[in-house]
Formats: sequence, C-alpha cells, structure tokens
Amino acid sequence: MKKRVMIANYDPNVLKQQEKAFEGLDVELKTVQNGDMALTELNQFQPDMVLLDPMLPKVSGFDVAQKIRSTMPDLPIIMLTAVYRGIVYRTQALSKYGATEYLEEPISIDELRATIEKYIGLPSREIKKKKKVSSKKRFEELLQDTKGSAKHESHKKARKRARIKGETLSKNPALEAIENHVTGRKSTRKKLEAILKESCVH
Repeated sequence: MKKRVMIANYDPNVLKQQEKAFEGLDVELKTVQNGDMALTELNQFQPDMVLLDPMLPKVSGFDVAQKIRSTMPDLPIIMLTAVYRGIVYRTQALSKYGATEYLEEPISIDELRATIEKYIGLPSREIKKKKKVSSKKRFEELLQDTKGSAKHESHKKARKRARIKGETLSKNPALEAIENHVTGRKSTRKKLEAILKESCVH
C-alpha cells in the first residue's frame, strides 16, 4: 500500500527539488504552497507524513505543525528550513510546535531521503534486495554447516576404518605366529642365560 506524503513549501522550485528525495519510494505525493492549503488537504489527503517549511504564507509552518499535532499526535512532521536556524528555533519546533524532525538547509537529497525513510520505510525494490541478500547469506551458512558435518562424518569413518584395520591386523594368524616366534626366542635366551649363570656358581 502506498504511503501518502504532503510537501508544503511556498517555492515551486524547492518543491521540485524535494520531490526528488521520494524517487523510487512507493509513495503518493501532494504538494501545497501555503498554510491554508496544507490544513485543508490534511483532512482530505490524510497523509502518512508531512514535509513542512516553517515560512509558509497565510498560516505559518509552525502553526500548521501545531494544529496537525493537536489532531494527529502520531503523524511524522519533518520541518525543513533555510531561514529559522539555530538551537532556539529547533527547540521550539520540537517541543512547542510538535515537529518530529527539524532540518536546516543546505541539506543533500541523500540526507533528506535517509530521514524520510526512517518514517515511511524503504522502497519495495530495496526491501526485496535486502531479503535476497539475507536469503543468500542464510544459504551460504547452511552450505558451510553441511560441509562441516560432512567433513566430521568423513573423519569419523576414517577413524573407524583405522580401528577396524588395527583389529584385523592383530587377529592375523601370520602376524601372531611371528610374534610368538619372537617372544619364544626371547624366552629361550633368558633360560640359557640363567643356566650358564647357575653353572658358574657351582
């Protein structure tokens, strides 16, 4: 569902520039050039966000913001000004008049867009792109887990084969005969040494 955004600015050239910040976003725009029009369209258009210049004719942007806030307490209001600059105006706009954001010009389109996206979200294509990247990352993680499990199983099988091979060798008759022969020779030698030693004593 498209988000609705109202832009209120007395300068048509500025309106065109600000509209560029919404390119690619799934929004419906409504532009107005004075405070009266802003308040009228507010009820008819029912915006999801308002981009507002404080220096509007007929009804100032500050008063428009205050009236919006009294009836729509959760509506994001972004005030953008090139005239009313400084901490005093910012504080009043945010605390007294109910602005959600208070931005001072000059500001780049990218900066303005980043602020806008905080309140109306990313364009649908960007959301799909993020989901695609997330799915790809998850697939790679699963692939790594699978490889790790396969490697572990391979090691287990190798150890099992080595153990079986060792047991087979130990049960080999030929090997047992050789081992017995060697053991027997050692035993015979020890007996001979004992006899010689006993003979020397007598």
